[in-house]
Amino acid sequence: MRILLTEAAVNKLKASVSNEGKFPRIDANISGGCGLAVNLSIIFDEPRRYDSILENKGVQIRIDHFTKRYLNEEIHIDYTNEQGFLFGERFESGACTAEMP
Repeated sequence: MRILLTEAAVNKLKASVSNEGKFPRIDANISGGCGLAVNLSIIFDEPRRYDSILENKGVQIRIDHFTKRYLNEEIHIDYTNEQGFLFGERFESGACTAEMP
């Protein structure tokens, strides 16, 4: 598994780590209904014993085993002030299809 960070993401992550003293982690938020959707985000918290650690451009990002199964082999992360951290891929499965009478 490999992580690719844009310069904007690197700068924000480095600033957040030094300000908060916690470590960045990729978090998966599962939602569903008719299908399954996994929304990825960056959170900052304490290290966990069995975390996997990915590093790029001097930034370490932690991933737990639950989240790891929803990630691709290559993870692209960008950052904008308007939208926050953006992931290159979003996992979705299943589709709701409604038939109109």
